[in-house]
Amino acid sequence: MRISLKASIALLALAIATPSLAAEKVLGLAAIDLQNSFFVRMKEAGDVAAADYGVKSTWQSAEGSLEKQVSIIENFINQGVSAILIDPIDKNAVIPVIQKATAAGIPVITMGNKVEAGSNYSTLYPDYD
Repeated sequence: MRISLKASIALLALAIATPSLAAEKVLGLAAIDLQNSFFVRMKEAGDVAAADYGVKSTWQSAEGSLEKQVSIIENFINQGVSAILIDPIDKNAVIPVIQKATAAGIPVITMGNKVEAGSNYSTLYPDYD
């Protein structure tokens, strides 16, 4: 998972990189949970990767709630974060909010579940087929 998360952070860092250093780049991360040891380790690795790329990472836990995860993503959109990384609770239910983010010009990467949401986003997921 560390490699996948580092790859996600790297992709987002490239997506939000601009010649101007004046504006702070903020990556919003909508996690399923931040209590489980798996997600705690994911956050630790993500924080290291974000620091490596000079990006501020803002983690929010959905605490296993789809409604809370959608609300977190909507808040990231309203805050105008530079990019969003989502570990979706329900890959189909997050499509409208991903489309809202991309319409606002915010790059989105999903991980863990392949999400078919249209344009301006990427996905990292295990392909066991």
